[in-house]
Formats: sequence, C-alpha cells, structure tokens
Amino acid sequence: MIVIKLVTINNMILKNNNFADYKLVEFESGKRKVENPFVVPNVAAIARQMTGGSQIMMIVKRLLSLKPLNIIKFGLNNITFALSILKMDFAAGVKVLCELEILKAKEGEKTNHFVLHNQMVDMALAFNNRKVLNMFFYLGKKYNFIPGIISYNPVKMIKFLSGFAKIPDGLVVYTSMKNLDKNVVEVMERSNICFESIGG
Repeated sequence: MIVIKLVTINNMILKNNNFADYKLVEFESGKRKVENPFVVPNVAAIARQMTGGSQIMMIVKRLLSLKPLNIIKFGLNNITFALSILKMDFAAGVKVLCELEILKAKEGEKTNHFVLHNQMVDMALAFNNRKVLNMFFYLGKKYNFIPGIISYNPVKMIKFLSGFAKIPDGLVVYTSMKNLDKNVVEVMERSNICFESIGG
C-alpha cells in the first residue's frame, strides 16, 4: 500500500491516497474464454449437398440463406480474393465455405470459437499449403473469434506451424497427445499455442 502524506510543492497539494481504486495498465491481453465452439466447414453436409448439384449452386444457396447485411459483408470481404476464387484455388474455396458457415452461425448463436476441420488441416499439411491456415487465421481476425485447428498428426503440425511468420494470439490446436515423445511435449509446453488433447 502506497501512502502519500499531505505535502505542498509549488502550490500543488498531494492528499492522502491509498490508490486502492486506481486502475493499472495491462499490455498483455488475458486469455479469452471459449464460448459455444463450432467446427467448420461441415464436411458431411457439403458431401451430401454435392451429390445433388454443383459446387457453385451449393455456395449460392448458402449465400442466399444469409441475412442481407451478411450477404453484403461476405461480398465486400471477398473482393480481394475474387481472382483466387475464380481460379478455384483450394485455400480460397475452404475460406469461402468456412466464412459462409461462420456468418450463418453468428446469426443464430453467440459464439467466439471456430475450429478448422481436421480434413482441411491435414490436407494443408500433406501439401504444405500454408495459405489454407493463413486464410482461416484471417477470418479469425476479421470476425473476432478464437481460431482453432484439428490435426491427428501433432509432430508434423508443430513443424508446419513453426514456418509461419505470425501465429494468432490464443490459437488452440486440438491434436492427439497419445504416445508423444518427451521433447515434443516440451515444445508444446513452451509455445504460446494452447494444445488440447483429443482421442485417437
């Protein structure tokens, strides 16, 4: 407890004060609590919808199911990605599918955590395609959610993430912790990434 006695300095008076009600400046942002998490994209639903029509029609139907404001938001947000989308770039396609689901989920429920499906993550790992995760991390920043990724290949995932120039704050990696080498566990513990154990 700091106490300042009554002192007169150049006509300035400091009164007795214990500073109990004063705020302190914090630069480190505390960890946000995960609320109502979703896994995106819904791979099973996409597979079902793909049997009855084209990719374009599926995306158009999903887009038209959004509220008008979210349709505008989606359109404006994808102007810079238009060329990649037209070229049918895999990372851009995953981004579009995820973004449509994120907007739809946020219309109905309060949530702050979206997790990229393991099929998308492990495909990005297999082809060393950092763009897939970078675009997902971009969505996390754009829509202010805690990003998460699922992978059943923890060692390769750690190596893959080590090649990124920037990892988003609060990133959660859901992976199998079974039979991991002690050195791998130490790397996980020292990193700023939150690793969560999943079965398998």
